[in-house]
Parts: sequence; C-alpha cells; structure tokens
Amino acid sequence: MPAADVARTLSGRTPFERRLAVLGPDRDALISALAAPETAPNAVLGEAGSGRTVFVFPGQGTQWTGMALELADTEPEFAARLDACAEALAPYTDWSLREVLADGTALARVDVVQPALFAVMVSLAALWRSYGVHPDAVVGHSQGEIAAAVVAGVLTLTDGAKTVALRSRAIGRSLAGKGGMVSVAADEPTLHDLLDNHPGRVGVAAVNGPASAVVAGDPEALDALLADCDARGLRARRLPVDYASHSAPVEEIRDELLAELAGVRPAPGEIPLLSTVTADFVDGTAMNAEYWYRNLREPVAFDAATERLLRTGHTLFVETGPHPVLTAGIEGTAADAGLPVSTVGTLRRGEGGRGRMHAALAEAWVAGADVDRTALTGPGRRAELPTYPFQREHYWLPTPGRTAAGTPQQAPDVLYRTEWHALPDQDAQTPLDDWAVVVPDGGHPLVAALPGPVTTDACLENLTGRVAGVLSLLPPADTPALLRALETTGVQAPLWCLTTEAERDPEQAALWGLGQVAGLEQPERWGGLVDLPADLDDTVVRRLRTVLGGTESQVKVRADGVRARRLVRAPQATPPAERWAPGRVLVRGAEGPLATGITGWLERHGAEGVRVSADPAAPPEPGERTVIQVAPAEPPAGPVTEAVPSVPAEPHGTMETFVLLHPLSGVWGAARQAAATARCASLAAHTARLRDRGVRAVTVAVGGWEPQAPAETPVSTDTMMAAVRRAVERDEPTLIVADVDWNRIVSAVSTPRQLDLISELPEAAPQEHEDDLARRLSALPEADRRRALLDLVTEQASAALGHHTPGALPPDAPFADLGFDSLLAVQFRNRLCAATGLSISPTVVFDHPTPTALADHLHGELLAEPDPVAPVLAELDRLERTLGQMPVVDEISTRLHTLLRRWNERIAPADAGELGSASADELFDLLDNNFGSA
Repeated sequence: MPAADVARTLSGRTPFERRLAVLGPDRDALISALAAPETAPNAVLGEAGSGRTVFVFPGQGTQWTGMALELADTEPEFAARLDACAEALAPYTDWSLREVLADGTALARVDVVQPALFAVMVSLAALWRSYGVHPDAVVGHSQGEIAAAVVAGVLTLTDGAKTVALRSRAIGRSLAGKGGMVSVAADEPTLHDLLDNHPGRVGVAAVNGPASAVVAGDPEALDALLADCDARGLRARRLPVDYASHSAPVEEIRDELLAELAGVRPAPGEIPLLSTVTADFVDGTAMNAEYWYRNLREPVAFDAATERLLRTGHTLFVETGPHPVLTAGIEGTAADAGLPVSTVGTLRRGEGGRGRMHAALAEAWVAGADVDRTALTGPGRRAELPTYPFQREHYWLPTPGRTAAGTPQQAPDVLYRTEWHALPDQDAQTPLDDWAVVVPDGGHPLVAALPGPVTTDACLENLTGRVAGVLSLLPPADTPALLRALETTGVQAPLWCLTTEAERDPEQAALWGLGQVAGLEQPERWGGLVDLPADLDDTVVRRLRTVLGGTESQVKVRADGVRARRLVRAPQATPPAERWAPGRVLVRGAEGPLATGITGWLERHGAEGVRVSADPAAPPEPGERTVIQVAPAEPPAGPVTEAVPSVPAEPHGTMETFVLLHPLSGVWGAARQAAATARCASLAAHTARLRDRGVRAVTVAVGGWEPQAPAETPVSTDTMMAAVRRAVERDEPTLIVADVDWNRIVSAVSTPRQLDLISELPEAAPQEHEDDLARRLSALPEADRRRALLDLVTEQASAALGHHTPGALPPDAPFADLGFDSLLAVQFRNRLCAATGLSISPTVVFDHPTPTALADHLHGELLAEPDPVAPVLAELDRLERTLGQMPVVDEISTRLHTLLRRWNERIAPADAGELGSASADELFDLLDNNFGSA
C-alpha cells in the first residue's frame, strides 16, 4: 500500500491516549522509525493530555534570516495571512515584508525586526488553526503580546500592526544604542544577590522561569555583571539588542507612545489573554495605549503568567514563533509547581518549511492537540481495515443495568460513596490554654467549655504570646479573612474549623467545602474540619480535644464516638423493587452536549417529556415530577484566601424526585475552587433537607467535568445517568461516579494527611515501584552499569539532535558544542524522563554538561543507596509535633533525657568515660577552655 494511503487510512482511526507519530518522505523512512521509535529522530512518542491549549508568542530574539519564507511558498493559508500583515504594516514602514525577511542586515534594526516577527507569529497562528489546533488561551512575552492580542481578537490586525510598528520606531529613535540585556540562569534569591552588586544600573527585565531571567541596563554595567556571573559559575549571555527595555530608560518615550497609540481601540476579545504585565487574565478593553507603554516599561512576568495558566488547566503550550526560546522556562515552571505540561515549538532556525511544520503538528498531536490529520495526509486513499480486536470484556453499560444480550450486569467499576468510619477512643487530650478561639460576634455555645483566649477579631490583631493552635467557630464568609490574617501575622499554628450538623445545614456545609480547599492549598497551616452535634456535653468536648491532637482532618464528633470521613467503593447493588419512572422532567442548569446527553438518556428510559433550562433556579411546571439540577464545573478562580463563598438558594417547587449533579471537586475540593466547592457542598445539604421533607432526593458527584483535573477521565453521560438511576431506585442519598487515576492523585499531594479521605481505597494506597531500569542496572558490574547509562544518554541525545548514529557523539564533548539549545535541551530531557522514569530538571544538559557527566548523575539518581538518616529525621519531626500538643509529663521528660544520654554515649564513649572520672577542677578547666568565661 502506498505510504500516502497508509497515512490517510490511519488518520480516520480512533486516537488513543498513548500516541506515536512517524514522519518521512518514503516507505523506508517510515518503517525504520516504526522499528525503533524510542530513538528514531523522525518518530514522536507521547501521551495525550486532556488539558487546554495555549498559544505562546515570544519576544525579540527568535528571528533568523529567511525565517518562514519557505513556508510562505508552500502553505497558502500562511502566505495569505503574511500578505495581510504586510498590507497592515505598509502605512507605517518603508520596506517590503518579504524582502526584509531575507535580509539579515535589515533584521538587525529594531524597527524592522519587531514588525517582521509580529507578522510571522500572527501568520503562524493562522496556520495552526487551519490544521485544527485552536487556542483556549494566548500569552505573549514582551512585544509578542501584541501578536497575542491580535490572535485573541482584542486588537484588529490594523491596530496591532500600528502598535508594533510605531512603538518599535520610537525605540529605535530614542533608546537604541544606549543599553543592552543579558539572560541569566539563576533563581530569584541568587538574582537579587547578584544585582545588589550593581545597584541602580541593572534591573530585572523578565522572569521566564524558576531559574531563568533577563536583566537590562547600561552596557558597562552589563559587562561587569557578566564578569560577576562568570566568577560565580552562573550561565549568562548577552542578548542581541542594544537597548534596555522593561527598565527605567523606557520612561522617556512614554508621552510619545501615548500620543502615537491614542487611536488604538481594543475590544473584549474572543479568546482569553493572560497578561505578562499583570500575570492574570486581562479584560481586552484595558489594552489601550497606556497598557502598551506598561508592556514595554514593566518587567515581563512570564513565569507567574505560566503558572497561572498551568493552574487553570492549561497543559499544552504551543510556542508560535520562528524559533522556540520559552519552552525551557515553561517546563521549569511546571516542574517547580509539580504540574503536568507539554511544550511544542513551531519553526526552528534554518528549518522554516512545511516539513518542520508537519513535525510540530506531530508533536502537538501526540501531546493531545486535536490536529485535523486529514489536512496533513494529502490525497491518499482510505483503505478498509478490520476493527480493533477487543477482549470482549464490558466496561460500560449498553443499557444501564443489563448487557447487550439482556442478562444482568454490574455497573462499571466507577461508583463510590462517602461514609463515616468509627475511630478508636483516644485518651490523650490536647491542652487548649494557648489556643486562640475565634468566634462570631454573637458568640458560640462551645466557648464556655474552652479555656483558650477568645476573640471576635478575624484579623487576629489583638493576639499576644505563643499560639499553639487556632480554633475557628466563624461562618464561611469570614473564614477567608482569618486565613489571610494567619498569613500576614505569621502565626505558625494549625487552623481547625468547627461546624454543627453541617450535612443538613447549607451554610455550615459551605464551610466544609471551603475547608477542604484550604487543606489542599495550605497544608502546612491546615488542621482540619470537625462537625459537632447541636447538643454539647462534657463527653463531646472531651472527644473534641482528642481530635485536635490527632492526625485526621475530616471528623464528626458525637457523644457515642468519633468518626472520620472516608471514600469507599459503592457496594454491588441488589435489584430494585421497582424501576424508576421519571415522568415529566425538568433539567436545569445544563447546556450544550451535557443537556443533550441527559435528555437523550431520559427519553430512552421512559421520560414522558423533558424540558431543559439553562437557569439553575427555573421552577418546575405543574406535572413535572422530576427535577435534575446541574451544578456545572466552574473555571478556577483565586486562592482560598480570596474566595467569596455564598450559599445558594434552596431548590424550590413541588416534585417527587430531585437529583443534584455536581463536579467531583465538590466531594474533596480543588485548588483555586474554594467558592465553587463551597456551593456544591451547600447544594448537597439542601438536597439532604429535601429528603427530610419526603422528597426522593439524591446527590451524584461526577468525575471528569473539570479540565484542570488531569487525574479524572470523563465518564459518559450514559454511565452518569446509570448511577443516577441506581441512586434513585435504591434511595441512596449520595453516590460518586468517577474514573480516577489514583496513582496520579497520590503522587500529587504534599502531605499524607491529604490522603486521609481515600486511605481505605486499596487502589489509592501509595505503592513502592521498583524501577525496571534500576533493577536491570543493579544486576550488572559497576563498569557495565556506567557504560549502559552512557549508551542510553548518547542514544537519546542523538535522537534529539536528529542523528542516526549514537556512537558518533563523543562522551566528553559539551552538549553546547554538540548543538543543544534550550529547546533541544527540553526535548532531550523529556526523552530521558521517559527512558529512566526519573524526574529530571529541564536544565540537565547545563547542570551536567557532557554525556559522561550526565551518565554519572543518572547513576547516582538510579542506584544511590537509600539515606538511612531521612526516615529517622521524619520520625523525630513527627515526635516533635506530637510533643508540641501535649502537656509536660515527668515520665516523658525522663525518657527523653535517658534516650539522649544513651545516644551521646554512642557518639563519644571515650569522652564520656573521661568526663565521668574527671574532678571538679578538671571540669571547670574544660568549660573555660572550650566555652570561655562569662
């Protein structure tokens, strides 16, 4: 079969999560890549993510002579947009766009290179979109933000061309030749320490990643800074610009820019734009002349902007420029934050044609982008192929509750629920004398039973002395202020929040939603949540004091015992007494495919009629017996300290059955989702109240609704509605339907307490995996281990460089001399991560600059002996925390002194013997000689 026919046929097959793309001009090249995809330079392996896509537009410095001209000759979409940019630039320039793209001398001028880069980036974005890859957000670095604004729809192409042309002209006329810029590989503390040696002459111009920054200043000061970096062993290089943007000299052209750009009319935009001026999403209408001055004057907050995008569910970053320079910073920010990311460049220096574009599309596709593969395959013929060979095991329900053959079948293994599990009684009670108790203005019944200082001031301004813990009786609306106060006052003590009968009190339930998010965002400060009964007695107070010294973070205290909240598998369901007949149904709060899917399921399962309303408060009409309320996923907002929790109105109307559907984050919280989680918890409490009034009311939490939750695979609407049917027919108050990657959940938490909720799920138990590579290496002699690792390094380096002969790489040659730039360094690092299973820094080729040095580093990471001290120190930390929550007891003090004495005897038995036999005069001489006299 011709290669074109193979490509065309495969383009119509179902894409899976693990993907491979191979590129080549003929059959032999494709077969060669398929035979060894791990090391073939024309093969791209990857795992598709489910997050959102960002187009990243770099600043000046990515240009090269001839950039994109080959693409302009082969891609009509790109050529048309490039010509449109040339037309928009024409009123403000005296040169031809295509001519200057081929002229290295012209591209050295700031008033040429910036408009030229703008045109190339805007045109590349159009080309990506023509292949089906559309951005969910855009971000731009320095002048790249002008291109981002055009692609987002904030600026028209005419206004974007005007802005970049007139601004670069002002730079060339007034600032060129008076300054310069230097990139420095240093973290923030090191950078500020470096700049302290050059006060007033050099400043931070951009922070691109955790260890990547750019500084600007006058040429002489930059020379001194480069020498300082060399003496400290810091990587630094001067950038090819002769002006100091993002620094004080820009202020002299402010008035000129405001006047020149006064006619720019920004619009709200169609695509979210993350500003690198504010490090937040920006209202497009604010991107006026003043904004574009600030964009040039203020430091580029690219690192903070990247983290904001990562934390809002964006996982694929496509650098839309002639050469990628920001991928290393993006990878570094993601690694520092512990968040997944995939980065893709577009063109590269010297590679500006269709072949390079196709390679970029392949990289994006294996990372999860929705590439229109039929646009890539050309005129090939689609061949008929057999279906995939399934193993005939059912993982979903063709008809809920039954197989296709009609025999009963259990629901898919995605059903869970929460339960309260009894904890053993504890005798140790936490002393509360040095705890701060924060209460609302109206007081609280528990206050009389607590000895600690009581305050109604959520700002904690009147606290004095040591605070061992903070006990909050505040409502949810006041809790974010208390969390802010703990930050600003520096109180290093656990915060515990108390509620009363929260499961049926919407306001109290909101506090549980808020608290779960606080536990995720601030684990070092978080104590936990405790729910108390309405009637307090001495037994309840005693049990509360034991809980405050324990390790559980979600607890219910009652007179008959203490229970901890647990997520468990839902038991296998018995056949219902009767099937659910929905009757006439109101579906409210749902839109789009979700509403369509729910409606279709209901119509197939006996509904007499379905009415859909996007209004979550739409009242049921007469005769509508069932109400399905959807609390949709919400985009991430600010941290819990900025949340404004609200209690939604109680569901109203006359109904027989009420179903609440909400995202899985409503069960266990999600970072930057405090207000949304609080609302879900409140709605669940409202639903529980409806049950008390005789309504058949159930709550079903659904996994996979939130794109920023990569551990959750979306469940189908049929699976979700099968869970709803089970809950209604069996009168189960709450149910969870979710397909969760528990290993990913476990690996993402920062403290074991965050796993308390899922601690009884066997599949969520932390596992120790012996690495296959480490096991294979450990069986080899020492010299063979190092040789095997050196071979692995050179193979993967060769593949990243596009070589077919790994042995051609000298083992002691610096990676920089072999051709590695920041982009290749990231790609090489990704290959090493896949090959070794290690978490490797994006700057690994700079930290370990030769194949031999890197192989030695990997040897230490893979085969290092376990540190015997670390677990002992962890036990001492745990003991210290426990002792800090207990009163001083003589028996414990004696035991600790005895333990320390025995340890000291092991350290220096000879010295101990000498001291034991020393006279009083000898002891005083020893003290004088070693410690001096007072």
